Amino acid sequence: MSLEDVGKEIAKARAEAEEKQSAAKESGKAAPRKVRGFPFKTDAEGIHRRVTDDDGTRWVRFGSPLEVVAVTRDAEGGNHGRLIELTDLDGVRKEWPMPAALLGASGEAIRSELLALGWVPDMAAGRKWREWLLEYLIMAAPEVRARCVTSIGWHGGAFVLPDHTFAPSATGAAERVILQGADGVGHAFGVSGTLEEWQEHVARHALGNSRLVLAIATAFASPLLAVSGDDGGGFHFRGCSSMG
Repeated sequence: MSLEDVGKEIAKARAEAEEKQSAAKESGKAAPRKVRGFPFKTDAEGIHRRVTDDDGTRWVRFGSPLEVVAVTRDAEGGNHGRLIELTDLDGVRKEWPMPAALLGASGEAIRSELLALGWVPDMAAGRKWREWLLEYLIMAAPEVRARCVTSIGWHGGAFVLPDHTFAPSATGAAERVILQGADGVGHAFGVSGTLEEWQEHVARHALGNSRLVLAIATAFASPLLAVSGDDGGGFHFRGCSSMG
């Protein structure tokens, strides 16, 4: 093989590598990072660590089901974290976007949040569960990537709430966008009842009342200001005290 042929092969290999990296970036995934001797496994029964001692090698369960399902980072490539998925005692699946900065401390903040969410350590593992939990969170290397933000509202084409992100699937967005903070975000956003119940118990009473219509419409208009480019404002309702 001539030097020219070698150069062509190198250029071909480089082009293929760049193409794979570009495709991975667009799909929201990175090439899997192989962790040599990864001593953990997760399944429906829980999270386990491989232990080798005088009795041989075995898997030791040290907690209820928990898994790192994605690596998170912001649009500038900072504020890295882990998207943790766990199942509580009621069988409810929960997620917590954990800032990676918490891994630099003792792990107490991480344990407190996970326990509050309903994760349960296995006391059969003794005090080792604390060490193994932190070790797993550091070593886990999922392929999936997610984009994290630190505030509620519009981020690109996605509207982010603490528990849900609204993003049109037709846009072909490559990654999930999630709200990430050091602690669980307390908020007043929630879902209650059905659309029919809202129409019956809220909207129906606004018929023929321009002030109620304005108040309801103002609440719906607020999230759209960023899209329309309009400034925010407010309305002051005034009336005699005897009018209620």
